[in-house]
Amino acid sequence: MKASLVLSFLVFLSLISRSQLYVYKEDGKCGYRSGLGEIVIPAKFDTAYDFKFGRGYIIQGGKKGVINRKGEFIFTPTYTYLQAFDNKGLRGNAYVVGDGNKKGLISKNDHLLIPLKYDTVYWSKVPFHYFVFSKKKKMELIRVTKNLDSTYIAISGKFDSINVVSTGNSGLVDKYYKAFSKKKPTIFNSSFVVVDEKAIADSKKKHEIETARKNKERDEMINNQILIPDMSTMESSEKEIEIYDFVDKQPEFPEGRQELVTYLLKNIRYPENSRNKFIQGRVFLRFVVKKTGEIANPKIMKGINKELDEEAKRVVLSMPKWIPGELKGEKVDCYISLPVLFKIPIE
Repeated sequence: MKASLVLSFLVFLSLISRSQLYVYKEDGKCGYRSGLGEIVIPAKFDTAYDFKFGRGYIIQGGKKGVINRKGEFIFTPTYTYLQAFDNKGLRGNAYVVGDGNKKGLISKNDHLLIPLKYDTVYWSKVPFHYFVFSKKKKMELIRVTKNLDSTYIAISGKFDSINVVSTGNSGLVDKYYKAFSKKKPTIFNSSFVVVDEKAIADSKKKHEIETARKNKERDEMINNQILIPDMSTMESSEKEIEIYDFVDKQPEFPEGRQELVTYLLKNIRYPENSRNKFIQGRVFLRFVVKKTGEIANPKIMKGINKELDEEAKRVVLSMPKWIPGELKGEKVDCYISLPVLFKIPIE
């Protein structure tokens, strides 16, 4: 038994050693060996650094690159500055690159999105939006397409600076851009249409009202002991005549909770307007599971906006019949609360 454990431990150590890659030098070039000394990637780089997060970081001809465990380039050594190299980690969709004093942007697929002609390139904290600056053209806002294959100039380069202005802290936050030229601001909305200061003030007021409404609804739900569940703990809600909130056996989606999650993911149609504005969050609904298993009377308890709320209602009403709840051995109508998640995936 002891010999078997020792053998298993040695096999485990062997696998770990093989999985780790370390730099070695041969004839002035760098390559990678496993922890057991086996050559995995031949010595062919001018400089190399130990693997991190499954990636190797190398310099070839003064240019920085990133390779995978097979020695294939994730980022070819094309630029003297590579943000992914300096960060020693690949977590973004795009990375700043540069040669000398000029910078640009490449996608995670090593495709040049913004040519190397700007003094500065940085993320605007809005998905797929980048600020670029050059002394000749001043500040521009560049929008990258969602599939990361091309860009376009959303706000042209005639400003000394451009700032992002948020009008709230909820899922309905509006984003504006304040572009300054000689201290005189030009304001753009999320569609890059010029608006005035009143638009920002109105938007802030709208979010204050919306936040107050949501807080009031949440307080009322808590006071009425209506639970707001997550997908793992669906609970019954508000009690009404002949429709039960507490039963001996809760209603169930056919084949269980995980199938319910899968059904929602497959059948939600994300409204294009909300997707384009990056509006996301959870819509909380209450509905009735009848003793026949049919779904009825979906009601929004905590919403996001009209089109997402309506889509949540639609997808709930489209669900197949549930296994009804039971009380004292009899099938009964009862309430169920359910959150429907709207989340835009990061591509």
